[in-house]
Amino acid sequence: MKKMVIAFLLVVCSVFYGNAQVINITSFFKASENQGKVLLSWQITEGNTCNGIQIFRGTDSTQLTQIGEIIGVCGSITEPIDYTFVDETFTENATYYYRLEFGTQGYSEIISIAVKGLFKGTSQARPNPISTTGQIFFNNPHGESYVLTLYNAVGLKVIEQNTKENFFAINATLLENGIYIYTINTVEGVLIAKEKIIINR
Repeated sequence: MKKMVIAFLLVVCSVFYGNAQVINITSFFKASENQGKVLLSWQITEGNTCNGIQIFRGTDSTQLTQIGEIIGVCGSITEPIDYTFVDETFTENATYYYRLEFGTQGYSEIISIAVKGLFKGTSQARPNPISTTGQIFFNNPHGESYVLTLYNAVGLKVIEQNTKENFFAINATLLENGIYIYTINTVEGVLIAKEKIIINR
């Protein structure tokens, strides 16, 4: 009798939770800060389709609530399809977890982003001063190439790096203490930001 009960419970669990498995139909799924909002972007790979996409979010990876939906057939048999979703309903200075549900087929992996007070200007260093490592965030919604150049107090170039993300990583352990000026340019040389950061180790 006990074995029958256990078997019955296993069947019930498979009915209710069988579709809750992670499926691999995306080539990427990421979250980024963009113009004071959280931008989710993902791509469904060629050959995969589903009936609608539901977007879930939470401050705990085990307790996610639906915050949006893309209705209709998603994906394509013949080509990869890109999707985006903008989340504007969050509280700053918190870590958020996101997951996608592809109709009733299954879920994406869970991703997270630390929202530390979204900047409203062209760029922002976090933290500032930087003691060990930090990041300089800027608006890059289309994943274009940008160049960061860091100058010391006497105007000498000490760092130059490229990115297609919406931030540059700064390793303060390689720099002397002091005030630095950074510029962010397009690869064609168009200036989009010029600010100060402080290195204090």
